[in-house]
Amino acid sequence: LEETRRLQNIIVAKEKRLNRLNKNLKVAVTETRRVQSTLDSVRLTVKPKIADISHLKGWKLKASGIMKEQSNALEEMENKITELNTRCEKKEDAIIEKETEISFLRGLVEEKSADIEKVETDFRSRIDGRVEKPNAAARESASSIEEEVAAVGKERDALKADVAEKSEMI
Repeated sequence: LEETRRLQNIIVAKEKRLNRLNKNLKVAVTETRRVQSTLDSVRLTVKPKIADISHLKGWKLKASGIMKEQSNALEEMENKITELNTRCEKKEDAIIEKETEISFLRGLVEEKSADIEKVETDFRSRIDGRVEKPNAAARESASSIEEEVAAVGKERDALKADVAEKSEMI
């Protein structure tokens, strides 16, 4: 009997231990399921994020390529602006040079116009002087005066042509 009691006590202790282990196992299984559920939930949220990150990496690479193209285009435009500024400065210098030349040519035209007026005045005074002295010798020299008039007229025409040519250059 004592042996049976001792064995019953051992069995009761073993059952208690077994119940405690079963309880711990149930807690562990419940905890494992909860952790697995959390892991599944995390996996479901991580997969789209990985896809988003992959998409963002592709976008970043594309944006980097576009930025490089834009940088190259900007550099090219800056070079063109520099070239155009240089050409503009050269054109401005050429304009200043042409304005100086035009000013000089206008001075020449004014001089030639004054010379023409002087020749015309001299010519008229000669004619007036010849007309006022109507003597026989003057009448005989009328043909020489006409030649002189023709010569002065040609000189006048040459000066006018020179002035017209200089004016066209302006």
